[in-house]
Amino acid sequence: ALLTMAVLPSALIRYFGQYLSELSNLAATSSSSPVVRQYVCRSIVTLVQNRTEFLDPTVWPSVAHFMLQTTSTTATTTTTTTSSWVVALEACEFWLSLATLEEAALRPDIVTHVATILPQLIPILLQNMVYSAEQQAEILAQNEWEDTAGGQSESNKPVFHRSRARHGG
Repeated sequence: ALLTMAVLPSALIRYFGQYLSELSNLAATSSSSPVVRQYVCRSIVTLVQNRTEFLDPTVWPSVAHFMLQTTSTTATTTTTTTSSWVVALEACEFWLSLATLEEAALRPDIVTHVATILPQLIPILLQNMVYSAEQQAEILAQNEWEDTAGGQSESNKPVFHRSRARHGG
């Protein structure tokens, strides 16, 4: 909750490196419970959503690697428990938060590192996609409708991004 404040306490700012270090220690401990890893993921997601300026470029690769491992937990284990699904879901929120950041919050080191792990990340995300029965039926119906309509629906037409800075918008 502290990370969402407009003005952070000076003690937190001063010891932010230690805060991240302790989060990393909690995450790296193999004996940490799923609940602890879930809260570590939530803390990192909150940090990414609100305060990317505090993500030290030297710490960022280990944070991204932890989130990649946590996301892939369900893809690599044969006995997936509900708790590991919950932790993996929290880790997926990290990638969603990262993908929806404003351009101003995306530092070059973050973009570069994410680009290097995309070949590992995309298959993990695709493998772990889960749809409810209603969503599956809706997707199948939409696919059939598009096949019979003979073209793309409006929602599938390509959209091209335009930088707000360049176009004055």
